[in-house]
Amino acid sequence: MFGGFLQAQDEKIVLVPVDREKPVPLFFSAQTDTAIKAGTDRVEETMIAKLRVHQGRPEVLSLGLTGVGEITGVTGAGLKTWTVRKEADGARFLDLKPELPADPKAEVPKEFDVTITSLHDDTKEAIDLLLPAPGSAVGFASTVSLSGDGSTAPRVLAVEGLQSLLGDAETQRFSGSIAARLNVKVELKGAAPRAVELTSGTLDGQVTADASSVSFTLKGEVHVVKAGEAMTLLEGVALSGVTSGEGWFIRLKKVDESYVHELVGERE
Repeated sequence: MFGGFLQAQDEKIVLVPVDREKPVPLFFSAQTDTAIKAGTDRVEETMIAKLRVHQGRPEVLSLGLTGVGEITGVTGAGLKTWTVRKEADGARFLDLKPELPADPKAEVPKEFDVTITSLHDDTKEAIDLLLPAPGSAVGFASTVSLSGDGSTAPRVLAVEGLQSLLGDAETQRFSGSIAARLNVKVELKGAAPRAVELTSGTLDGQVTADASSVSFTLKGEVHVVKAGEAMTLLEGVALSGVTSGEGWFIRLKKVDESYVHELVGERE
């Protein structure tokens, strides 16, 4: 037993140094300026994002996205790739991956400027506009400008997380520092022509011989500003006779529990 103890005492333990330095947590802030142009058939946006890294290695810089619309492009010096990520709860994030040195200990860029473009092509109903949100940023500031396309006047129905700023007759401006909501309905200006119009209309009625019903004949000229658009023509009646012509047709559409006849312009 004594000899065994001496043998164990003679064994040597070699300590090998291991670099276990933990990476510095990433802290960055974001400042965004979003310009929104709302038209009769689409909403186009341009976001300018200024990202500043305060500490850490910026492998991925994530911004949140609220509202509807699709990111169509992201450009900027030092940007390697970008992706839109969607979580299980429906939350969306824009992940930006900068060009970085291969050496993890090398100095990395601290500021990034990127331009983000987006599109939403359905403006018939009220929509929540696509807005940037803090995401992973520890500091966030946002300004938003909203305008029509010359023939439209976007009407704001709901605002959350934004404060109104002084704008002008054509542009509404807002600012905020949290995830926000801006719900709008795109409407035509009063003097602007409608996408489809029936002008010079006449409606002639004739009572049947037994006085049980009345038949009407509607005549007019169809003016189409945008092909494929429609206007409500009649509701609660049955049509007979010609229901289409040169550059137009009438379709039946269900609205809630009733049906309406729409006049559709096929070409401008």
